[in-house]
Amino acid sequence: MVTLALFNKSPSLIEALRNVEDCPVCLLCKEDLEYFYRWYFNEYYNDTTWIAKILDSMGFCSKHSWDLIRKGKDHEMSLVYEYLVKSTIVKLERVSEELKKLELNKSRIRKVINNKHLKEIKKQLQPIEVCPICKSISERTTTWIENLLMDLKDQEIKELYLDSYGLCMNHFNLALESAPPEAVETLIQKQTEVLRKINSDLEEYSRKRDYRYAHEPKGEEQTAWIRAIKFFVGKEL
Repeated sequence: MVTLALFNKSPSLIEALRNVEDCPVCLLCKEDLEYFYRWYFNEYYNDTTWIAKILDSMGFCSKHSWDLIRKGKDHEMSLVYEYLVKSTIVKLERVSEELKKLELNKSRIRKVINNKHLKEIKKQLQPIEVCPICKSISERTTTWIENLLMDLKDQEIKELYLDSYGLCMNHFNLALESAPPEAVETLIQKQTEVLRKINSDLEEYSRKRDYRYAHEPKGEEQTAWIRAIKFFVGKEL
């Protein structure tokens, strides 16, 4: 039954909380990531504003770059990285010319000046922005956590959260940074409950690895170590 309290909350967040297999924030950010990909490659991969963003970040991070390769965005990515390759060549040539202009005088003062100039020159080859996909997901993560903390003020949402998967430790720690006292108590209660269950299963997994009990039927404890890793690192984005 959908009550007024639930009706006034985000349907997406409520649906994510009802999924007991994943951190709700991870689920929502995964959906946001897929939306970003569709939006970016349908509309903006060749837009001058977004090309500038890619040049500033010197491409996407390793994780998202390989994700895009797996998605088969051959044509789009070839255009994006052609801009980046040309831009980097220009930077390297400019830096090379500037290095040649550094005076080779070996006096102490000149060495200090040259070292300072050298640092400034090398900075030209460093990215000045983070991966735009990482930045977008980080912003969405903040929004979803803020929404969750606000909704936890309602008893029904609180109960729904306590029956959910809970937050992975990454999102749990982010939530703690801005959570009010009453939300902190709820967050800690849920994390403790989940970790106690995982710990119990890990102990059972270890026990059944002992030759004395290896003949016993295997159960959900066999995936305890995977669940432990997933709980600490979250869903792959």
